[in-house]
Amino acid sequence: MRKLILPLVFLALISTFSLLTPSNTLATWTKSSSNPVISNSPSGWDSYHAADPTVIKDGDTYKIWYTGTDSSAWTNSYIGYAESSNGITWTKYINNPLSFGNNAEQPTVIKDGSVYKMWYNIRINNGQSFEIKYATSSDGTSWNIYPSSVIVPYANWNNKGVGAPSVIKLGNTYYMWFVGGSGSIWQTGFATSTDGINWDKNADPVLAYDPNYSWENGATSPMAIYDGGIYELWYTGEAGIGHAWSNDGINWFRDPENPVLDKGQNQDFDNHRVASNTVMRESGMDKTWYTGMLNSVSGKFQIGYAEKETEGVPITPLPPTPTPKPNKVIFIPGLGASWNRNDLLSCNLSQSNTWIMAPYTDIYDRIIQTLSQNAGLVLNEEFYVYAYDWRQTMETAGQKLKEFIDNIQPNGKVDIVSHSLGGLVARSYILQNGEDHNVDKLVTMGTPHQGTVLAYPLLVDKIAVNTLINFCRTRLGNPFETKRQVIQSLSPSIRDILPTFNFIKWNGQLMEDDLIEGENPWLRDNQFSLPFYDISVLTISGIEKKTLEYLEVKKPSAMDNLLGNWVDGKPTKKINSDLGDGTVLTSSSQLEDANSFTFNLNHIQLVQNTQSIQEILNFLGLEGVSVADEKRLPELTTQSLFSITSNKPGKFILKTLKREVLETDSSGIITYYSDKSGKFSLEFTPSEDGDYIISYNQLGKSEAWKEYKFTLQVNKVLKLIVNYNPKKASVNPLVRI
Repeated sequence: MRKLILPLVFLALISTFSLLTPSNTLATWTKSSSNPVISNSPSGWDSYHAADPTVIKDGDTYKIWYTGTDSSAWTNSYIGYAESSNGITWTKYINNPLSFGNNAEQPTVIKDGSVYKMWYNIRINNGQSFEIKYATSSDGTSWNIYPSSVIVPYANWNNKGVGAPSVIKLGNTYYMWFVGGSGSIWQTGFATSTDGINWDKNADPVLAYDPNYSWENGATSPMAIYDGGIYELWYTGEAGIGHAWSNDGINWFRDPENPVLDKGQNQDFDNHRVASNTVMRESGMDKTWYTGMLNSVSGKFQIGYAEKETEGVPITPLPPTPTPKPNKVIFIPGLGASWNRNDLLSCNLSQSNTWIMAPYTDIYDRIIQTLSQNAGLVLNEEFYVYAYDWRQTMETAGQKLKEFIDNIQPNGKVDIVSHSLGGLVARSYILQNGEDHNVDKLVTMGTPHQGTVLAYPLLVDKIAVNTLINFCRTRLGNPFETKRQVIQSLSPSIRDILPTFNFIKWNGQLMEDDLIEGENPWLRDNQFSLPFYDISVLTISGIEKKTLEYLEVKKPSAMDNLLGNWVDGKPTKKINSDLGDGTVLTSSSQLEDANSFTFNLNHIQLVQNTQSIQEILNFLGLEGVSVADEKRLPELTTQSLFSITSNKPGKFILKTLKREVLETDSSGIITYYSDKSGKFSLEFTPSEDGDYIISYNQLGKSEAWKEYKFTLQVNKVLKLIVNYNPKKASVNPLVRI
């Protein structure tokens, strides 16, 4: 069975279709002049058909999975993968088809946290019946297939087979719409699940065959989205693609303008039929990738693209029992936890593309999973993770946060949960907007409200910051740039976290604020105190961890004076206190008159600990929500790591010498935590031709930075051996093989 076509079965049925003349009133979709955007390959697995697209956007990258065949008879069917930066120009995966065998088709994919999840159908009984399967992946290309089918035929209306699934996840529940067939009639069914494997199936079809809709002759290939409290469904009928909407996903209203997407004309690639589409709603636009059929039953299938402005449903049915929704929740991570290869390695303060959560920030997974999955807040609809350019001043960061909040919640309120520097970003937004802010509740964890002494000598223990300094140190026009000069030029935010309290001792005496040149005017001039602009504020602090409180300094050398180093004295001694989380003093992370909790936790544990997360849930009014299970994270226990970056796009795969995959990444950096020496296999697949700089960065007991230059060809794999010794960094840590 097929979303677009039910192979063998549908091919027999299609000859009976009388294609209707498309109505001019339905031309709301604009088809791309570049169609088809995914064509048949000259030979191989998708040389005859490319069909049934499912598309997600992951960061700045569109990712598509689709069905391919090498013959018109659908004797073999495969699932392949491609990527695009704009949704129109696609690069097919070099190792297509994926490892699903030769009878897999009609995939639907979601990204659930860091895991890609796919449901698809297989043909059984020589293609006479169909069942739905399930698989998971960490990178979208290497899949682990669940051994059993998750939905099989179970009722008279689907006794011929079930397939063409479409899945969305809301809260902790998966919702699936799928097609089921009996005789010559194919209808749409519905099921729900809490794990994606065990499904509670609706006894009857939810979008059933109805002779009053003559253009349909059944409803196949469902594709669902959820937006603004309404479910919307696109589905394939005899004469095109239809549209419907629902309050509950079960009772559907058909669009009176159906079919909403028609076949093309003349020599268009889709002049015989359109079907089996996927829809993405993005920035006020509806984008669809669909299957087009050329000429006749024996014509080939290829994938096209169309778009239109997002419109409300023709009639908006009201839910029978409206339930007030909680505030949207935004999570803001700390310094260095966001990543943008192009901006960071530009060696200037350019802002070109969207920042993403850095691939090495698993420390935030538990709190993110708690707020999204366990609390039932739909990711990117009710719960958002705000990645940002942490290099910018707090003033600029606050302005950028305003743009983000105005976009997702222009009229209502949001709750903000923040860690470390993220709390200052939120504070900047609030102070800049005064009574016009949109914040209801604010949580800060380990936020340096009065600054941190660690900002002064710049103890670089952040992967992204260290990468920024070392990569750009020789690229600012002066090969003798100091770390201080680099960070002042490229991360002015560091100045905004300098302490506002007295922290420098000269000859054992504290220097007064007015004598310190390296001061922090932003924190000093932007106090945040009761009544907090009518915001409920909670601070969570750590204690009992050795934390830097004072610096003993001496007169800097003549060379330091010449270079502008240590304007307030060169540090000679660090004086620690147990009243802190190891990074921020307890007193600095608290706000007078705010709600507060203090735990015996370090700076990172604050976002990992069950008790601290539970207090956040209680503060947000989510008392009944359980905290996500704790996972073992090497970054919490290891003292050393290495990271490898590329200055141009491509994909990293880190493996053991026995070929076991350890890490994969396509964002430009790969990180591995370990206190043990070892050799590793590293593969890098470039996305374009050109000269690449691959940089090795080692942090911990022994630190190192080394750059390698390679001239690479697109999709031609660069293979390297990584020589890693955390106690004494290798002179040549990367060796080409």
